[in-house]
Amino acid sequence: MPVILVEVYDALLDAGASEAKARTAAAVILCEHRLVAIGRRQNLVTAMLGVTLGLTLTIFWQVW
Repeated sequence: MPVILVEVYDALLDAGASEAKARTAAAVILCEHRLVAIGRRQNLVTAMLGVTLGLTLTIFWQVW
């Protein structure tokens, strides 16, 4: 587990959660973090594709 998730895990244990629930919560947070990272990459790729398509169409317009 990354450092942040270990801190969450320890905080949940200190708050009185069972070990199984604390591990599950830390795993869910890790999955959510990964999904957010994938979404950010998808947005970047979409923007790059839009710019590339725009430039390509501009070149074709100038050549035609």
